[in-house]
Amino acid sequence: MKAKYYITILCLLFTWVHSFAQYSEGEKLFNAQQYDKAEQYYLKMLAASPNSITLKYRTARCQIHLHKYNEAINLLKTVVSRSNAPKDAYYYLGESYYKAYQFNNAIEAYNTYKSKGGTITDITTKINQAKQAAILIQSTQQIEVIDSVIVDITQITKMCKLPTDLGTISSYIKDSILLSSFTTGRGDRRIIAQYNDSTINLYESYKLLDNSWNTPQPLKGDINNNGNQNFPFLAPDGNTIYFASTTHNSLGGYDIFVSQSNANGYLEPRNLGFPFNSPYDDYFLIINEYTNIAWLATNRYQQQGKAIVYTFIMPKQNNIINTNDTLLQQYAKLKAYKMADKNTIQQLITPTTQQQNNNQQTKIVISDNITYYNINDFRSEEAKKLFAQYTKIKTQYNNTEKQLDKLRQQYTKAPQEQQQQIANAIITLEQQQLTITNTLNQLLQQTKNVEVQYITNNQ
Repeated sequence: MKAKYYITILCLLFTWVHSFAQYSEGEKLFNAQQYDKAEQYYLKMLAASPNSITLKYRTARCQIHLHKYNEAINLLKTVVSRSNAPKDAYYYLGESYYKAYQFNNAIEAYNTYKSKGGTITDITTKINQAKQAAILIQSTQQIEVIDSVIVDITQITKMCKLPTDLGTISSYIKDSILLSSFTTGRGDRRIIAQYNDSTINLYESYKLLDNSWNTPQPLKGDINNNGNQNFPFLAPDGNTIYFASTTHNSLGGYDIFVSQSNANGYLEPRNLGFPFNSPYDDYFLIINEYTNIAWLATNRYQQQGKAIVYTFIMPKQNNIINTNDTLLQQYAKLKAYKMADKNTIQQLITPTTQQQNNNQQTKIVISDNITYYNINDFRSEEAKKLFAQYTKIKTQYNNTEKQLDKLRQQYTKAPQEQQQQIANAIITLEQQQLTITNTLNQLLQQTKNVEVQYITNNQ
């Protein structure tokens, strides 16, 4: 009897040791980030022990790293249905739901984890991200994709074929961190991502009279904060900036934001939502305003060190998708999208020269090597006020010019007895035009002098 008892004990011990060895092998593969091999080990064991909560939990952990979120959800739902489920299973279930764009389910799982005393410190942030995502996904925009290419992350800026007169985006590596900068088409202003004190923030630099650049200064306003800001793109209006940030209510990793500037700096950034952003790293949005063709760089669903760059047609207005939840998730993920047809692309590209002419703004030549295009290019507040006055008077000049054109047309068609009256009115307006022209010339010269003096004093 004792012999039979000891044999049973030895069999159980052998089984336990064998299982532990298998578990240990899977854990070793997991810790070595060989998630595909670890998953195969656990799935093989799970086939022999289909009711094992531990094996389901470990398999799901591998599947999360492999972006197999739906498979992980199925396993973790079984795990949390058991009274002895590890509380971390609720956290990873929330992560799986979130990465699968099932945001309301993610909120529920995260809250359950928190209520069970979960100790992960950023759980409140996770809940808030899921709440924001649940709102933003309802405004997912439809884009028409022209092309997509997978490249090394270090090469993403080279994929943007932006006309040089709209600016140049470039990237560089510092301390193993990829940083980016944007130079305007005029070549006199730069927005630079700089890495300092463990964070990345955006700085601004201007070209000086001697063609050198002044010391970069942090962007004013609400853009820079405790997180990372990177990959800036300044629209041709000089006021609108697109950039990537890990904060400002990011959905996770880098998200793309847009902000407008005023006299005090940049205003609170706005998250662009889906499909431009995701729970992964979304690096930049670059827009060719001549053709409305844009580039989006993201590492969603890519291998380590890789990113995908989409070339697409930027919707001119919010083109909100109205469909069922499952298809909406696919559009938000950019797993589903409309391909742009060749005729549409050709129509966008063909009128490029005409569109460039239509989009050109009034040049303000400050000096031989400095040219401005709008009021926000001025660095001196006094010069900015003077130019605002100049713009107001220039509008008055244009209105007077329209009145003169109208009167000249009337003069040629009017009876002889009315021509003298119209001629007197024309002479009066022409005298006004001369006075306005002198005022404009004086104001513009004063504006330039003040701006040049400011730049010289602040070199």
